[in-house]
This record gives sequence, structure tokens and C-alpha cells, in this order.
Amino acid sequence: MKPVIEPQIIAVRTEDGHAVDVIALIPPQPRSALLWMPAMGVAARNYLPFAQELARAGIAVYLHEWRGLGSSSLRASRAVNWRYRQILEFDIPATHQVLREFTPDLPTRIGGHSLGGQLACCYAGLHSQEFDAGLWLACSGAPYHGAFAFPRNLGILGAVVAFPLLGWIRGYFPGKQLRFARSEARSMMADWSRSARTGNYQPKGYEQPLDLGMARFTAPVTALVTEHDWLAPYDSTAFLVNKFSSAPREIQLLNDTDMGVRADHFGWMAKPAVIAQRFIERA
Repeated sequence: MKPVIEPQIIAVRTEDGHAVDVIALIPPQPRSALLWMPAMGVAARNYLPFAQELARAGIAVYLHEWRGLGSSSLRASRAVNWRYRQILEFDIPATHQVLREFTPDLPTRIGGHSLGGQLACCYAGLHSQEFDAGLWLACSGAPYHGAFAFPRNLGILGAVVAFPLLGWIRGYFPGKQLRFARSEARSMMADWSRSARTGNYQPKGYEQPLDLGMARFTAPVTALVTEHDWLAPYDSTAFLVNKFSSAPREIQLLNDTDMGVRADHFGWMAKPAVIAQRFIERA
């Protein structure tokens, strides 16, 4: 029987006062550490089975919680708003600090799923020396419309216009009603739309594209793509991964047979052992 690594719930408060919990799974003798970012609209607790697989293999996993979701003290509204900058400068650093305190001096990776992978890429570019063991991406590609085939690219362009407009009208992005994420901050979705329109990660508040930091990152980058993932297909993933022009890069495509479940954007979370094992093989 596989051992169970008991999750630890670690309360943190960011520099701007946001309270949130970090979920940590730390094996008795960890050999490396991973800072993991969930998909947009997905609470950290949903990655516990995935984190268990990694922790059993000796990888200490720290599950980041998005501002506005799960254990977060905030909820998006007309009065409560944020953008990528707050996530990159306050929230992820708070989770990263927990990793440093609980498992110092270990080879460290960052990674994520969907938008979590995109923001992991941005953060890795800003702090490239902190992640000597590399970057792991699961079903995570750039939303840039030019990286999608017709007619999907037209849908992306429609979202570029509609998402910020909906956020302005409602005061927040009503993702739950649209079946795209949850209730999200309007300025965060404006930053998402900008990257989908331009192909660059230059959210408001940054004078230069964050892509420049990605190009300086030199640790290995591994990306896993699932066959039926229309949100992060192979070309979208390759567009994101190729921003790491100085790093060794690998993209693997997994099909239904590989996965044992339908190989789509979220299906792997129901049976995460396959994705976890592919990463473990590169740990």
C-alpha cells in the first residue's frame, strides 16, 4: 500500500493584507521541492491527489491558492479587484517563502496547470535563479490567438473583446455563469486578454514584457500536452515553451491510451498518476 503524506495547512498573509492558506505535502526525506499553480478557477485542494503522487516519490509539493478562490480571504467584486501584478508580486512570493522556510536548500521547481502554468512561467522569468531544477507545465499553453487553428482562433479573438467588457459591466468577470473559470477579477481578465491579443506577457504595471525573463531561464522545461485539450493544444503549448529560448525544452503529447481517461484539459486530474509519473521521470 502506498504511503500517505499528510497535508499541512499553512496560513500566510501577503504584503498587501490578503490572507490565504498554502497546502504543503512534505515527505520525510524530500529530494526536491515544487511550487505548483492551479488552473484558473480551480481551488488548490483539487490537486491533492496529484501532489500525493509526487510526494510519495520524494518531492515536497506546495500548492498555491489563487486570490479570490478557496481559502482566500478575498472575492472578486466591483469593489475588490486585482491583476497579474498583485499575483506575481504578493501572492506567489508568499507561497514561495513557505517553501523556502520548510524545505530550504533543496533543488526547486515551479510549475502549473493552464493559467497556473502561464503565471509560473512569468514568475520563473522574474526569479530565474530560484528554480534550478526547472519548470513543469501540465496542459498549459499561451492563449495567443495566433497559436490556435481556425476557427478556434476566432473564438479567442472574441474572448479578447468580450471578457474585459463583461468585467467592466458587471464589476467582475462572471466566469461561473459562462462555464469558464469562476468569478474572476476584471483587471486580471484584462491582463489575460492582453496576452491573448498580443502573444506577449506584459500585464499592466510592467514596462517590459515578462517574456524577456523567460528567455534568460536556463533550467529544463518540461510540458505535457493532452490529445483532446482545445484550451491548450500542442501549438499553444509550443508557443509558450519556446519563449524559454535558453533552456532545454521538451513537450510530450499524451493520448487516451496513455492516460487511461479522456486526455483533455481537466480529465487528467481524475487520474493524475500518469502525469505525475512523467514528471517524476524527469525529476
